[in-house]
Amino acid sequence: DHDGIDPHGWLDPDNAVLWLGAIAQELGQIDPDHAGIYATNAALAKERIAALDATIATLLEPVKSRGFVTFHAAYGYFAAHYGLAGAGALALGDAATPGAARLAGLRADLEAGRYLCAFPEVQHDPVLMDQLLTGTAVRKGAALDPVGSNLDIGPNGYEQLMLGLAQGLAACLTG
Repeated sequence: DHDGIDPHGWLDPDNAVLWLGAIAQELGQIDPDHAGIYATNAALAKERIAALDATIATLLEPVKSRGFVTFHAAYGYFAAHYGLAGAGALALGDAATPGAARLAGLRADLEAGRYLCAFPEVQHDPVLMDQLLTGTAVRKGAALDPVGSNLDIGPNGYEQLMLGLAQGLAACLTG
């Protein structure tokens, strides 16, 4: 259940930039011999995130007003940062099963044309999403991965995660 504070703060690049400074500072205190390296790496990462942010904003600009629904309520920070139309969610949390009232309300929204696309997630079985979409005009987009579970570990992980989300959304919401 994601009541209260949304735990997906990394999906807002402004948070990522803020955290870079805090992480570099903490690492520098723990390992003062390499504090300069941590600070330099954080500064370079901030520049890369700024460029990534501009790329994503440009990619999503044409689809900002198009509604979409996701498997779970993980994309609030992302949607708010990029000014995307309100995103609905099948489940409130990644471990929460939606109840009958939630499913009925979401189905009514789908049938009313509130959403253009629906996105399953790589960590979850898409069967419930598929059932919900049956008989509607809502398109099924690529499975999203808000935590990067399918990415190779490496220095470009954040960029791959964020760009992957943006490209997945844009591909379905375009047209």
